[in-house]
Amino acid sequence: MLGPVPLPEYGNTIDESTDALPEKFNLFSNGFRSPPMSGPSHPGKPRTIVTLAGALGGFAVALYNYLTPLTGVTGTFGAALVVLACLLIAIACVFVQLSHAPGWRGFLRFMIALGAVLTGLAAYFLHECWLIAAMAIALVGLIYDISATRNNSTEALA
Repeated sequence: MLGPVPLPEYGNTIDESTDALPEKFNLFSNGFRSPPMSGPSHPGKPRTIVTLAGALGGFAVALYNYLTPLTGVTGTFGAALVVLACLLIAIACVFVQLSHAPGWRGFLRFMIALGAVLTGLAAYFLHECWLIAAMAIALVGLIYDISATRNNSTEALA
């Protein structure tokens, strides 16, 4: 082993015996440049994108039905409630993606499922087939999110 080798452009040295770079040159020394980790405590991969797409699609359909004349539900309280519910489902999806606590993520996922099922039921009562489809997409995305987290988890399921 030759010992420390000077780096002339930076004035730092590295030790050839360990082949280690100084911390500021190591791409994986901090969370800034490292690849995202995924799992129940490390939200990294956008697993909630399908659920978010369903919620935002439902929001767009519900808002259109609430604001457009001759849809049958223009300006009604139920349609306004569905618009609010779709917006809250979308916000909860963002919080699930950003959350680090598994318990909080589980609670939010439960609330997303409850909101999507009840919003789909309200869409059935309002005769809004596209809104039912959007909530079905949100539920499929939620199932995908839960199953993707379970596959990456190292915890026991018992």
